[in-house]
Amino acid sequence: MQQASEYLQRLLPSGWDSYFSARRAGSYYGLFIQCPVCSEIPPPEVQGSRRWRWLAVHITNHEKKDAS
Repeated sequence: MQQASEYLQRLLPSGWDSYFSARRAGSYYGLFIQCPVCSEIPPPEVQGSRRWRWLAVHITNHEKKDAS
């Protein structure tokens, strides 16, 4: 896991680890997408790159609620 985190750190913006965490997926490492505000994860029907879109919309909804 240490090696994967060092590799990802060079490719992603600073603070990336508060938005998702690297985890082992078979013989590879993958990114576990989870809301940094409420720890909610995308529903199972949201697959592939749509998971990132879900996270963006979810965080935006948090910001709208906080502004109200």
